[in-house]
Amino acid sequence: MTGCLYEGATVVGGLPKFTMTISDGDYTSHEIPAVGADPNYIAIAFMSPGITSSDVTSQYIFHANVTESLSNGGSTISSFDTESLVGETTDFQNDNYPIISSMPLMLGNKLKKESFRDANGNTLKEIEYTYLYYGRRAIDPSDAYRKFTPMQAERYKSYGLNTGCAYLLSKEERDYLSYPDKFLRTATTYEYSGIPSASDQGESLHHFATKEVTTNSDGKIQVKRYKFPLDYKQELSSSFSTDNFEIAVSGIKGLIDRWMIQNPIEEISLVVNGTQALVRTGKLKTFQNLNFPQRNVTQICPALVYNYESPADQAYTTSFFSSITKNGGTWKLNFNNSYVPKLYFDAYDSYANLLQYHATDNLPTAYLWGYNNSQPIAQVENTTYVQLQSVLGQSVIDNLGINPGTDDQVRSSLQPLRQHPSLQKARVSTYTYLPLFGITSMSDSNNQIMFYEYDDMGRLRFIKDHNSMILKKYVYNYKN
Repeated sequence: MTGCLYEGATVVGGLPKFTMTISDGDYTSHEIPAVGADPNYIAIAFMSPGITSSDVTSQYIFHANVTESLSNGGSTISSFDTESLVGETTDFQNDNYPIISSMPLMLGNKLKKESFRDANGNTLKEIEYTYLYYGRRAIDPSDAYRKFTPMQAERYKSYGLNTGCAYLLSKEERDYLSYPDKFLRTATTYEYSGIPSASDQGESLHHFATKEVTTNSDGKIQVKRYKFPLDYKQELSSSFSTDNFEIAVSGIKGLIDRWMIQNPIEEISLVVNGTQALVRTGKLKTFQNLNFPQRNVTQICPALVYNYESPADQAYTTSFFSSITKNGGTWKLNFNNSYVPKLYFDAYDSYANLLQYHATDNLPTAYLWGYNNSQPIAQVENTTYVQLQSVLGQSVIDNLGINPGTDDQVRSSLQPLRQHPSLQKARVSTYTYLPLFGITSMSDSNNQIMFYEYDDMGRLRFIKDHNSMILKKYVYNYKN
C-alpha cells in the first residue's frame, strides 16, 4: 500500500460524514461504508503504525496570554483558557497512531480574564469570566467503523466524534480605587433555558442566555430576561401546517423554519425590591411572512415593535412573557396588555427593501432604493412613500432603482424632493455609491455634501466636504 486518499467530506444531521478510498497499487480500491443505518462515523486506515498527526489534521496555535500595548502607554492583558483544548488521546499515542482531536474548537480558548493597566503598570480594572463546558460523545469509537477484508496487510483505527459548546456562566468586573483591595464590583450571572443531557440531540434547544442577573457594589440587583424563537417551539408542537396562524405566529414559525433564532422576540428588565421583582421595561418584536416576486422568495420581515408602558410597576411572574395558544381555531400570540405599539414597519418593495416605517408618536420615514435596488439612495423623514411617488413619479423611481446613472445624475433626479412645496417639512438625505466599493457621497438634510474617495484596492482614502476640502485622509502602510 502506497498511501490513503480521504474523500467526500459532507455534513449530515449536523455531524461530519466521511467516506474513504484506500488505494493499493495493483489492488482494487476499497471503500469503508457507514455502520448500519447510522451514516455518521469516522474511520481512518493507515499503511502502518507510526504516521504522525500532522499527516492527517491541521495544527492550531493558541495563546494563553495576549498583551496589547495602547497609544497612551497603557496596556490590556487578555488571558485565555487552553486547558479544554485536549482532544482524543486515550491509548492512540501508545499504539503509534496519530492523535486526532474531534473536540470542537468552540470548547476551548475562551477569554478568562482581562486586565487594564495605565502607563505606570497600575491595574485600573479587571474582568473575569467563567464557563460551563458541555460536551458529549456523538459517535462512540466502537460504532465508528465496520471491519473490512483488506487486500494486503494494513492497520486501521477508529476515533470517536464529540460535540458540545461553552456556556458563559458569570462575568465579574472590578474597577479599582486602590489595587488590589479597594474596588467597585459588578457581577453578572447567566442562566439558560436548558442544557442538553448526554442522550439529548438538543434539536429544540438553543445556546442563548435567557436570564442575566447583575449585582452592583451597592447591593442593587437588576435582572434581564429573554425569550427567543425556539422558546416558542414547544407551544407550537401540536400545530399542523394546515392550521390557521395569525401574522405574528406565522412570523415566529418562519424564524424557526429558517433557523433565524439568535435574536430575542421579547426582552424585559426587572429590578429586585426585597423578595419581589418588578418589571421596569419591556420590548416585544413581531415579524411577518412576505412574498417578494422579484426575488421569488418568501422572507421574514419586521412588522411591529411593542414597548412596555405601565403607570405602576408590575410584579414579575412567569406568565408575564408572551405565549402562543390556539384560540377559536387560530394560533395567536398572547402578550401582556401593558405592551403598546411603538414602531410600525409599513411597507416593503418587491425586493424586500423597507419603504416606510413610522413611530406611534411621530411622522413616517420613507426610503428610495437604487443600484439594482440594493442600496438606499434617499431617506426622507416626515413624509410617506406615497408622497415620494407623487413628487417624482413611479417611472423615475423605477429608473433610479435599476440604473441610477452617475452621482450627479442621482442627485439631480432626487433634487425635487428638496424643492417640492408638499415636502417643505420633510428632512431629505441622499446617497450615491460606487458598486463593490462603497458610498461615494452623502447629502444631509441641509443639502451639505460629503464625498468619499477610494484607492485602487477599494480602501477609503479621502473624506471631503462640499468644497472638496479634505476632512480626513487614510494612509495604509505595511511593515517590511
